[in-house]
Amino acid sequence: MIEPSEGLAGLAASLMQCGIKNKDAIHLACAESVGGQFFLTCDDKLAKKAKLWPLKVSVCNPIHFVQQVMNHEI
Repeated sequence: MIEPSEGLAGLAASLMQCGIKNKDAIHLACAESVGGQFFLTCDDKLAKKAKLWPLKVSVCNPIHFVQQVMNHEI
């Protein structure tokens, strides 16, 4: 379970300011806060907006992710 924190709330708020929806911003901020490597989403708009931020978590489409794994790119 991820505990709420000011840092998590601050990152989520910043993501929301660039147009990422509330729940998506919280979900993405949680993935970032726990050091996740990948954040998979079928929401292309979310992926494009998230790539504008210097996040450590890589935001990508599940199909693209599987292709990279199969090609040993990851």
